[in-house]
Amino acid sequence: MKHLRLENILLPWSSQLLTGLETLSLGIEGTIPVEEIVNIFIKSPSLQSFRLSCRSAGGQDFPSLPTPASSNPVHVAANSLEDVDLCFDDPRIASHILSWVSMPTCRSVRLAFKSMGMTDDIHSLNVALSQFASKIGHVMSQVGRTKFYIWAKHRFEWSISSEQESFQFSLEFSGLPLESFIECARNVALASALPLELEVYLRTMPRWIGEELGGWSEIIKLHVDSTFQSYDQEDEVVLFPDYLVQTQMDQVPGLSWPFPNLRELDLSGLECPLLKVFDMLNRRYLPSSDVERMKDLDIPVNIPPKLDIRIRDALEWEDAVIMPALESH
Repeated sequence: MKHLRLENILLPWSSQLLTGLETLSLGIEGTIPVEEIVNIFIKSPSLQSFRLSCRSAGGQDFPSLPTPASSNPVHVAANSLEDVDLCFDDPRIASHILSWVSMPTCRSVRLAFKSMGMTDDIHSLNVALSQFASKIGHVMSQVGRTKFYIWAKHRFEWSISSEQESFQFSLEFSGLPLESFIECARNVALASALPLELEVYLRTMPRWIGEELGGWSEIIKLHVDSTFQSYDQEDEVVLFPDYLVQTQMDQVPGLSWPFPNLRELDLSGLECPLLKVFDMLNRRYLPSSDVERMKDLDIPVNIPPKLDIRIRDALEWEDAVIMPALESH
């Protein structure tokens, strides 16, 4: 047997009989010892594709792991593995797997974590991902911007891929503060020795995003599509121009705009007059009197770059007024 798919497996469970496989997909409920997972790669050295979804049973605690991932040497080589997809409640398990198993020929890596306390484990995950740093860095050097998706219920996805390159990387978190996710992305980029440039995708603008998103210098392009109403009904939605006006930028002196390096803005399905959008965009620039005053006081003045703007499916177009408003952006 070379190909096996098992779903909804209940523990206890053993990997002792899984030998000689080329593709394996497992869906397990409960906690499984990391050694059992690593044993799969030992008994199936020709394994090319591995997918594992492991969810803790209701009310079950996360397993106690023996030592931090950073202190475990890689001791299993999965030399045939090309595709790995790991989905866990607890990111520590994935950190241990990636620290114990080297995957030199892997071309696709997807990691997804749900409902976990990740704050203290970001470093271990970054160390575990270090074996892919050179590949991630190479793709980032080719594509420049990487894609960052913000969904409902604090679910985020960071994707790195290129049609010309053979390596793809995807990292998905749920149930975490946005700042924890971006910290992990920054660390991965730092290990790859490349600056982090994000192309961010939003479907509508829940108010909790407004409290966490502003001030990211890594955001180069922003897509906001208000035609989708996929957020939970409990999410309070704020109009995009209102969000930008309300966002405070105390952490960036001399800038009245929450995206200091934004160069492209793509808006779809706006539920507000376009004049309001351009009034908001004009707020990027401080009044000239304020600029002069800041210069006299030797306060740095941050001038945002010019914006390429694309607006689709707007409710109203006031061409005679809008076209002059566009010229300054």
